[in-house]
Amino acid sequence: MTPSKQEIRQKIAQLSEDIFHYDQLYYTGNPIVSDAVYDALCQELEELEKRYPAFIHPLSRQNRVGTPVEKNKFSPVQHMRPMLSLDNMFTASEISTFQKRLNRFLKRDEKCTLEFYTELKIDGLSVALTYENGFLIRAATRGDGQVGENITDNVKTIGNIPHILSGNYPTERLEIRGEAYFPKSDFEIFNEKQRQQEGQIFANPRNAAAGSLRQLDSHITAKRSLKFFAYDLVLPGAQQHETQADVIKNLKVWGLDVIPKPLCSSHPEAIEKYYDQINQSRASFDFDIDGLVLKVNDISLQKDLGFVARAPRWAVALKFPAEAGETTLESIDIQVSRAGVLTPVARLSPVLLNGTIVKNATLHNADEISRKNLRIGDKVLVERSGDVIPKIIHVIPSQQKRADPFLFPTTCPECHSPALQEPGQAAIRCTGGFECPAQQREKLKHFVSRKAFDIDGMGEKNIEYFWNRGDLKTPLDLFFLEERDQTSLTPLRTQPGWGRKSANNLFQSIEDKKNISLDRFIYALGIQFIGQETSKLIAQHYQTALTWFESMECLVQESSDTDEQSKRLLSIDGIGPKGVVSLKAFFSLSKNASLVSDLISSLSIKSLHESTEPSKLGSLDGQTFLFTGTLSIPRSEAEKRTQMHGGKIATSLSAKTSYLVVGDKPGSKVAKAQSLGIPCLTEDAWQELLES
Repeated sequence: MTPSKQEIRQKIAQLSEDIFHYDQLYYTGNPIVSDAVYDALCQELEELEKRYPAFIHPLSRQNRVGTPVEKNKFSPVQHMRPMLSLDNMFTASEISTFQKRLNRFLKRDEKCTLEFYTELKIDGLSVALTYENGFLIRAATRGDGQVGENITDNVKTIGNIPHILSGNYPTERLEIRGEAYFPKSDFEIFNEKQRQQEGQIFANPRNAAAGSLRQLDSHITAKRSLKFFAYDLVLPGAQQHETQADVIKNLKVWGLDVIPKPLCSSHPEAIEKYYDQINQSRASFDFDIDGLVLKVNDISLQKDLGFVARAPRWAVALKFPAEAGETTLESIDIQVSRAGVLTPVARLSPVLLNGTIVKNATLHNADEISRKNLRIGDKVLVERSGDVIPKIIHVIPSQQKRADPFLFPTTCPECHSPALQEPGQAAIRCTGGFECPAQQREKLKHFVSRKAFDIDGMGEKNIEYFWNRGDLKTPLDLFFLEERDQTSLTPLRTQPGWGRKSANNLFQSIEDKKNISLDRFIYALGIQFIGQETSKLIAQHYQTALTWFESMECLVQESSDTDEQSKRLLSIDGIGPKGVVSLKAFFSLSKNASLVSDLISSLSIKSLHESTEPSKLGSLDGQTFLFTGTLSIPRSEAEKRTQMHGGKIATSLSAKTSYLVVGDKPGSKVAKAQSLGIPCLTEDAWQELLES
């Protein structure tokens, strides 16, 4: 008797769930079926999936470990809400001050109590999990807070992350945030295996976790015993919980592990006591922690408090005291920044601090070396806190004869131009400017960096490689690398470490980035005091690259009597005199002006409001769409097509929604749309609307 479609769907689901269960046991070292049985089940599932692709289950092996690595393996992912970092406090005595500051912002009496949900600050890698209709569909890193990297295949190998949520969940789509970490007990075993196999040894569990989640082969990630703690929930609309504690309870109900030993209290003294207890017992946990996180427990107050530029106002990290250790100052090297600043770096005998081997420490400038009276060969106390760059606290007194005082160079170690200290400035700068190789290299590294041109495959090592080959001296050279390579006697594809594919991939990445927004272009130039936000302000004001460039040419010609362009710049809220002086100094150098002019001629520089995507077709301009149910194509593809035609995508149904596009098994949205008078379209009707 031929099985029905429903029976086939159930069979595929059962096989997928059984194989998923066996995979989890295998990767944790507890297999319960033989390879022969496992292979037979996989073969049966594969044959059914080939014949009935519409019935492929979310837990299918096709959606998990071992899928072919795509070119966009770590493709960009836009977060549902920015994944911001936290402001820091370093002593428990600051808790009361923090509480008073929040009360002042809320326009309440400073003595009003505020309940905090306090949890351990896990020292791992922040990850955002996206679930749709209860199924895990995507996982991403924090990235720059706005956009992360897609690490879904690797995250799906973490044993305690559910692929399907248990219980009931409030919306079709939700994002769960937390920390992926490497348990300390497993980390020791893992590193020992690496030593035996002469593999990479990791300095600490955090580095191992980060490296594991960036593997191109998810089988490798699966064998590394990573774990996950959930600590936050993001919904497309308003938060549906009253307190942070309620959020955590729900995460547990859905099957996620949450951070243990939290404290809910409105008394600073109780939180201080908790801080001391955790600090004293932190070594007993099987995961690294570097402090506590305090969150206002009341969700409505969180909303009232809102956010500052880079962090929520309603949460703060309370860091544990820095770890310090004794070591020897072996030498002091001088590095040259892209702005020409000569920065001293201490080279130290290796010392283990906070799970990391420290070999270098910042010395900031010549004044600090003099103030701390540092000399080569001194025993010094070095401190490292969390991810902060290690620093030398002081020299440890000794009876041994000391070396002579360190003489800060008076010339640039790279180009030998005079190094001068401007009046009132701590920094000593190379005067070589554009002629200094170190500054040129650092400017190139900045030019291709993630927040600038973001050229895939052109990192620091390749900048150095092309620099040493003589192929790359200015940013303009980047965009003619392929042209030069075609006539070279030693083309890139023939060089050690390169091949035809890797060379073509790099050239294509460079070609793709010839389209860039004006703000990124300005930021990429590395002009002193013109950072990312200032670049956006300038781009918004001038709109086009040519308008901006012509205005800068006029700025250079200005005197005290004619200062129209200076006044125009100063009229932009957020730009001050330092920025104006820096822009004028930059464009006063003819080489800089020529470089910018040539780049503008060679690139396609868009205004801040222009899309860098292919041009929209315009048939859906001003209309907002929401999709529900199962479509014949992935929902992400349907949303992309809608946006390509000028439409917008809604995250929830409201009176502002123009159309609800309805697939199979749509759920309750249809009834709500009808009650709001919102037209419902079938998938075919939506396709016709696109083509009209």
